[in-house]
Amino acid sequence: MNITPRDRCKSMFDGSVFEQFKAKEVITDPLKFKDQKKYTDRIKDARKKTGEDEAMLLAKGKMGRTQVVVAVQDFSFMGGSMGMGVGNAIIAACEQALKLPSNFIFCCRRCKDARRYNVINANAKNYCCITTT
Repeated sequence: MNITPRDRCKSMFDGSVFEQFKAKEVITDPLKFKDQKKYTDRIKDARKKTGEDEAMLLAKGKMGRTQVVVAVQDFSFMGGSMGMGVGNAIIAACEQALKLPSNFIFCCRRCKDARRYNVINANAKNYCCITTT
């Protein structure tokens, strides 16, 4: 069963209460990538389809009365495309976890996505990688 990142956050946080935060904007297509369709057009379509700006939702709040920061991959957004925006979002989530300080949870489709961005080596207080189907 697929669950949206927003619904996943509602189910994870105490009382379904969380604060979403954004990463800094990145250049949408610095390489001017194109296959059958322009990458910028794919991004526009994914934003329209999902109502989200990027393939990663960032949130913070309490889980079991413990402060946590989460990054939740949205597979319905271009298959969870791991472009610059997602990389920047993961960095922003790790930085937020260090700043608070708090635990960091990364919910992704595959654990290799976490390894790709070295989330497992993040300097957050604690981390957890949850893979979903």
